[in-house]
Amino acid sequence: MIHTQVYGFFQTCLPDQAKEVKEYFPNGKNSIRIRKTNGQEFIFSLREPKAWKFETIDQFLADMKGEKEHGRNDSLYFRQSSLLRNCDACVC
Repeated sequence: MIHTQVYGFFQTCLPDQAKEVKEYFPNGKNSIRIRKTNGQEFIFSLREPKAWKFETIDQFLADMKGEKEHGRNDSLYFRQSSLLRNCDACVC
């Protein structure tokens, strides 16, 4: 899937987060890096058409390394946001 399509899924699945996006970049296959207007950066990845992840960069890197303990700034919100989710309310 091309990155503009991935961003389209992001806008549909997380419209409140999408309102705060300053810019986005390719991050790999079916994945984009998002920079918000406040300078925070996140990774949005599609695993399959109805499953996606939205996570901090630290979480993304820890998952790539296979670590079970995650970055120093993880909060409950980010841990919950990084779970693989099924998006029944949208087309993703």
